[in-house]
Amino acid sequence: MKDKCRVLHVMYGVDCGGVEAVVYNYYSNMNRDKIHFDVVAQAEKGEDVTKNMFAEKLRKIGANVFYIPTKSDNIIDAMKKLMGIIKNGNYDIVHIHMGQGSVPYVLAAKICGIKNIVVHTHIAHDVGGWSDRVFTRLMGQLLKLFKTQKMACSEDAAEIWQREPVYVLNNALNVENYRFSNAKRDEMRKQLKLEGHTAICTVARLDENKNHSFLLDIFAEYTEIDSSARLVLVGTGAEQNNVEEKAKGLNIYDKLLFLGAREDVPDILQGMDAFALPSNFEGFGIVYVEAQLAGLPCFAIDGAVPK
Repeated sequence: MKDKCRVLHVMYGVDCGGVEAVVYNYYSNMNRDKIHFDVVAQAEKGEDVTKNMFAEKLRKIGANVFYIPTKSDNIIDAMKKLMGIIKNGNYDIVHIHMGQGSVPYVLAAKICGIKNIVVHTHIAHDVGGWSDRVFTRLMGQLLKLFKTQKMACSEDAAEIWQREPVYVLNNALNVENYRFSNAKRDEMRKQLKLEGHTAICTVARLDENKNHSFLLDIFAEYTEIDSSARLVLVGTGAEQNNVEEKAKGLNIYDKLLFLGAREDVPDILQGMDAFALPSNFEGFGIVYVEAQLAGLPCFAIDGAVPK
């Protein structure tokens, strides 16, 4: 008889996103004598995976982190590598965090004889153009051919499963990490050289969905009212160069602080005056909860983030 339940999580990445944060938060508070997590993440060709922040954090608490190609790079190779990991890992559960896009990896798990497969959606809206939406819905119909447990990060996200039985797993945070401290606030503002400035923060992967371009437009207008304002950006991603170039074009580059991927987000939030993230869509938006726990007023696009 096994001494541990072995779970393999399959996700898009393990850098600084909300999904990996949720998996880490749960695993770091579980009885790891009874449950073991491993993680498989997609990696693009040439990606420097040594800089993936949550990969290192997960390893420190006992998880193994594996990489496979992205589905768009080589879906067959990705499936083969995932199957090899599953066969070698002797897993009881495969938990795939890709919503309706999970079909190829569900098939890989089924071929390996996995009986307990969880498909977890972290978005609350169909995304992309009409062809993307049609393809996504088709994948959702294909998933019905497989016996899987459906999960969602919120009631809004659960609607993606179109009245199928679904379990809503609440995203968890340790509230003590966000308890306000004047001393911590002063320390962080001094460290980031924000004393005397209005500090607006955003924490997100730098990609198109997070809508940093619109955030820069708003911030540029705000600086006409408050020239002391500073925009603090936490996160990394493919859009960083575009964000930097746009900031230069708006003549606000000198008012931006790019902090990259950080492990001390709760402390950084202590030093801020407001939080803004105009994402086009979120399944739950755990970072907004983090900001609220830190006592910050939060700004988001109405309808894009579940209330």
